[in-house]
Amino acid sequence: MVERQPSKLGAAGSSPVSRSIFLLARVKPLSAPSAFARFLRFLAGLAKSVKARKETLWTLYLEDFLLSGRVKGKGSTTLRWYRETLTPFVAYLDREGLGQSSLRKYLNALFDHLKIATVDTHVRAIKAFLRFL
Repeated sequence: MVERQPSKLGAAGSSPVSRSIFLLARVKPLSAPSAFARFLRFLAGLAKSVKARKETLWTLYLEDFLLSGRVKGKGSTTLRWYRETLTPFVAYLDREGLGQSSLRKYLNALFDHLKIATVDTHVRAIKAFLRFL
């Protein structure tokens, strides 16, 4: 029979969980914030800003689309045009959801107060956004 040697951790116990807790308690705090700690603070700040602005999933998709366009080298006027054109569309998606009938209703509403050429530009922006998704 093999005798079990006493744990080197002493009073911390022999279970893996208690061993982990004991080892974590012995870790010395870093004097300067580590990259991971800065990243966690960044994520916490981002979460607060999202809650404060009450952004929805669609607005986050729109921001990601605009950021992607900036990375791809699209011009500032193009990105501003996308934002101006797609912001009302994203607000509509928040209320109605994305579906074939909701897209038709949105475009029909655009035809009520915009010229055909302007609606065509909205359709181009919507197509680019939906392709991105």
